[in-house]
Amino acid sequence: MVNRNFFTKTIIAVVLLVGFAVSTPVFAEEESAKKCAGVDTSTIECGGKSGKDAIFDIVRQAVKILTMGVGVTAVGAVVYGGILFSSSGDKPENIKKAREIWINVVIGLLLYAFFVTLTQFLIPGGVFS
Repeated sequence: MVNRNFFTKTIIAVVLLVGFAVSTPVFAEEESAKKCAGVDTSTIECGGKSGKDAIFDIVRQAVKILTMGVGVTAVGAVVYGGILFSSSGDKPENIKKAREIWINVVIGLLLYAFFVTLTQFLIPGGVFS
């Protein structure tokens, strides 16, 4: 058993080392570099805007990313609560814990919806435009 684990780890290490040795670095070209308020960035592009408009674009992108993260987290928590609920058997504490998870997910989604609504109200043109 020890020889098999050592052999497997050695193969994985060799494959990783060869992969790193053979790979070539990739650099962004100047034409494709994104700019926000005159500053080169790798992910954020403000379309040549500056000042408040650039900040609003960054906030819009942050809210969109957070919305995806909150959605994935909420779905994961609901699934985890469902697994707890369905596998509770004779343990009422697991049912209680699953219900608490579901209630916390609903509260979190309501608070996030309030946050997005407030941001939608504060940013001219809205967040999702």
